[in-house]
Amino acid sequence: MISLTIYGFVRKRRDLATECACLEKRISEIDAELKAVDHILLLVGFVGNPADLRARQKHNRVFRRGELRKLILGALRDASGP
Repeated sequence: MISLTIYGFVRKRRDLATECACLEKRISEIDAELKAVDHILLLVGFVGNPADLRARQKHNRVFRRGELRKLILGALRDASGP
């Protein structure tokens, strides 16, 4: 029983190490692409340091477009007072 547990964790560790290596390779590819785009920006006349540009953040949307408005208006409509 213990050897199966150990084998399972060894296998999981190998899988994670493989995924980590793939991600590190992809990060280096993306870094090279960023440097190329930065160089092109400077060539076409961008003023400033391209590295200072912030990455876009993904928004965690709770409601779909217009859904919150409909809920609020519905609650106000159903309310007996202000």
